[in-house]
Amino acid sequence: MTQVAQNCSTPEFKGENIPLKFTPYTSRINQYMGSLGFLSNFEFGRRIELDMKESLLVQYTIRFYSANSPCDVPQDYSNFLNSFNLFSPRINKKTVYATPLSGNLMALALSYGSSNTIPTDITLSIESNPVCKNPTTADATLKTLSFDYKTPSSLTAIKIDSYIPNQQIVFTSNITNIGLGGLQIFVVTGTDACYPTTYKTISFNQNVQSQNQVTWSSSTASGPLVILAQYFSEVVTTAPNDIKIQVQ
Repeated sequence: MTQVAQNCSTPEFKGENIPLKFTPYTSRINQYMGSLGFLSNFEFGRRIELDMKESLLVQYTIRFYSANSPCDVPQDYSNFLNSFNLFSPRINKKTVYATPLSGNLMALALSYGSSNTIPTDITLSIESNPVCKNPTTADATLKTLSFDYKTPSSLTAIKIDSYIPNQQIVFTSNITNIGLGGLQIFVVTGTDACYPTTYKTISFNQNVQSQNQVTWSSSTASGPLVILAQYFSEVVTTAPNDIKIQVQ
């Protein structure tokens, strides 16, 4: 199998507008183009932005692998981390990824299908200040959420100290339309908003009451939870300031 990076030569992905150097590699019997980088002490929900000038967004994605150091080059590129939800809104020539992954990771930007073309116009940026550093602790008190906008969506991190099965996590707004997919969440277990216990996403049932009220609940989840919430609108380019949360 052809490797994207050899031994301990894997670069660290940090900062903004990193020009990606794609290398042909083979996975099983097909050839792909990939650019591998190490993510050190990566936090839950930290956004990764993939920009391109001429290449097509739909032809490229990012996969993640467990790693302890830049030396831990994946031995099988088909064996990537999965079983989690992620946000990946696209606009123009940009895709912004937000995942529940944390810790030390390898990130592989790659072509979706087999390819012989080496792109030279793709850059990657790592968010400097993730929302997990300023989470809202949700409880029975109605609280306003502090969203952070980064084109093309807004994110916020939420903690619940001790969720009881079938409790309703209620989101409401005065003006912002949070129904019909405008507001999305994924939930994992843990007490630290930046470093949850696991990246495995817990299934929650959604109930859209109206364009200004959406609830989520689970009959199986319990204990401390960490939530990443995304508000996305193709026309709104600022963070909403009227979305509230309450656990009932």
